[in-house]
This record gives sequence, C-alpha cells and structure tokens, in this order.
Amino acid sequence: RRALARAAMAVVPDQVIEAFIAVRGYRMKYGGLPNLIHPRTFTEKVLYRMMFDRRPVLTTLQDKYSVREYVKTRAGEQVLPQLFWVTKTPADIPFDALPDRFVVKATHGCRWIRIVHDKARVDRRDLIDTCQLWLTQNYYYAFREHVYKSIEPRVVVEEFIDDGTGLTPTDYKCFVFDGVVRLIAVVQGYLTGLRMSFYERPWNKLDVGHAVYKQIEGAVTPPIHLAELVAHAEALGRGLDFIRVDMYDTAAKVYFGEMAPNPGAGRFYFNSPAFDLQLGALWKQSVRA
Repeated sequence: RRALARAAMAVVPDQVIEAFIAVRGYRMKYGGLPNLIHPRTFTEKVLYRMMFDRRPVLTTLQDKYSVREYVKTRAGEQVLPQLFWVTKTPADIPFDALPDRFVVKATHGCRWIRIVHDKARVDRRDLIDTCQLWLTQNYYYAFREHVYKSIEPRVVVEEFIDDGTGLTPTDYKCFVFDGVVRLIAVVQGYLTGLRMSFYERPWNKLDVGHAVYKQIEGAVTPPIHLAELVAHAEALGRGLDFIRVDMYDTAAKVYFGEMAPNPGAGRFYFNSPAFDLQLGALWKQSVRA
C-alpha cells in the first residue's frame, strides 16, 4: 500500500500535493476549509501565496545565504551578522579559527540551527554529522512550501548575536505590508521555551496571542533602536505586498535575522479569528491565480 501511495505521489503534480497538504493542515486546526479562491484572513493568504505565488525573489529571500546580498543592497552590510564560513562540506568548518560563540545553520530549512556557546565544549563530530544530515534533506517536503524546493543546500557559520537576554536573543518579527511595518511579534526563548507577544507601532501591546505558544508575561520594553529596526525592516520589505522580516537589537546596533515569505507555512495561528481577518485585510496580494 505504501509503495502504491509513493507511486501515485510521483505522478501527481506538485501543486496538487501542495494544495492538499495546505488544506489538510488548515482543516485539522479550524475544522473547516480555507477560502483559496478569495482569501480574506492572513492565514488564508499565506496558503494562497504558497499555492500560486512562484516569484523567484521569494526563494532568494528564504535562502539564508542568498538573502545576505539582498539585505546588503537594501539596508547595508552593517546589519548583517558576520559571516565566518559557508560550505557544502561541513568537515571543512575551521573550528580552530572560530570565536568561542557562533551559530551554525542550514540555508535551506527551518529550525535547522545549532548555537554554540562554548567552542571548547562542542562535540565537533556530532555537529558535522548534523550538518551533513541537513544537506541530504529538502525542507520542501516538510510542508510543501515551494520557496524551499530549489534552494541550494549549504551550511553557514555566523556571528552569535548577544543582546544580554539569555541563550538566544529576543527576536523581533516585523510583519511588513507594502513596505510598512504593521505588526511586530516579539519572541523570547526560541530554543528554551518559546514565548510570544504582539505589538503594533508605536509599541502598543495587542490583546492577541499565538494559538500555541505562551504569551510573554507583562509588557516588553521596546528595543533600544526601535526606529532604526523598523526602518531597516521597511527597506527590506519595500516593493513586496507582504514579507516578514526578523530583526535583533543589541546595545550597539540592530542586526538582521532572516526573512519569511510564508510565516509558519500557513500554520502561524492566532488565538483570535477576528485578528486573523483584520491582519489579512492589510495584505493586498499582488499575485493572483
């Protein structure tokens, strides 16, 4: 039966499989079907983009290495974390030349990341094996996001961003619509118990949360360089109907994290259907089926 299913999948067009998986995931969460003909909510519009928006720029933005040139052109090289190494052969990572702390991640996946806080204690063989495993996989097959399908598999080693808040820096996920930041998701404890709260400009906390992750207790102090952070996110989102731009802030300056054309692969659920609809109204999709 499994062999028959694999054979059937091999001849079914990718777009049909992508649609099936997207609709199934939505139905499991909401108990109904998404409107992919005339999408209205933010979640529906993410799914719609996954189905029909094939612009090559979205793949470039999702690629954690190729996006660096885009950022350099739009916002300046100073916002990029220092790049120590990029490779298709993890065994050649020059560990001895790296600083004590650094970040290793795959360019073609999500959550394929290892943060090294003490180089002297890292199991180099295990880290190399993990990187090699990443390189054998195509993240497209996780949720059938077309933007991942043709990304060249590589591993990058970058500067660790230290904002003094813990093992991972606070992440400011800017939702940019037509070049304007309209929502910032503040994420803490990315690898140690993720918590999230939502703010709109100029730093007003919203009475809405993520459907799965806990909210951050109390109010979050705005980042030191909020105006600069927002300006960079808007520069990176200019000319796009929607993009999520992830940024970090330290005492010294703002750093770029990554860009996400399809937040959560259409599974970035809010605990408020009304807010999902409100956010969706901000997105004037430029690509129509």
